[in-house]
Amino acid sequence: MKVTAGEPFTVELPSSPTTGYRWEGPSANDDVELLDHAFEVAPDAQPGDSSVQRFRLVAHTPGHLTLTFTLKRSWEPEGVEQHEVEVDVE
Repeated sequence: MKVTAGEPFTVELPSSPTTGYRWEGPSANDDVELLDHAFEVAPDAQPGDSSVQRFRLVAHTPGHLTLTFTLKRSWEPEGVEQHEVEVDVE
């Protein structure tokens, strides 16, 4: 994924929030900042249907970043899955 430094960009991951599992975004640091995140459920979705979890971020420094997202329940210390997103910041 290519983005421009200082401009917000979005990462979308499939999610089923009713199961208790949610993606945790990358930790904020000098290179990237998490602006917000939200779930989008289809208007005709039934309980338990999948949705999309959107993360809006901004990269501050040009270069290459690997953003790691972890799928976990908030009360559990370990996640069950990780997803990495490679980002080239211009």
